[in-house]
Amino acid sequence: DEQQYVVSGQEVDPGLVDEGVADNAGQAKTITTTDLSEAEEVLGFTPLIPSWLPDGWTVESYYVRIASATTFRIQYLNEQVEGLLRFSIAAYPDMERALREFEQAKTGSVTLCNGWSVYIAENVDRCVAVWQVDTVCYSLSGPITSDDIVQMINSIQRSD
Repeated sequence: DEQQYVVSGQEVDPGLVDEGVADNAGQAKTITTTDLSEAEEVLGFTPLIPSWLPDGWTVESYYVRIASATTFRIQYLNEQVEGLLRFSIAAYPDMERALREFEQAKTGSVTLCNGWSVYIAENVDRCVAVWQVDTVCYSLSGPITSDDIVQMINSIQRSD
């Protein structure tokens, strides 16, 4: 057949759609690093973090994700222990969303740590602590004792 079609004409813009300018403001920012100052630069502030760690635990990495909520996480590693210790901060844009994320089972107890009401639960070889300040949820979990969890929380230098 080997036919060729030649199409010619004019472009007509009826002006029904305005031009748009796209930017990266709606995109999520994510970083995983071993440098706290690099993570703080992406966050835009210095997070409240524990200054005391149980023996043998060291920082493995810092993780930041800024999207509809802001998440900051530290993963700690201990060569002698299976599993990671995690400290997380999640800041939500509104209270409803924060409360939805702050769910607790009935198997733990609430303890006062560093001026915060902290929910602590133990499950086999993992301990979990969760607390909330306004629209910010904090959590600390890993293969350590509840006494170590409490000591880590008490080591956080509060700014208020």
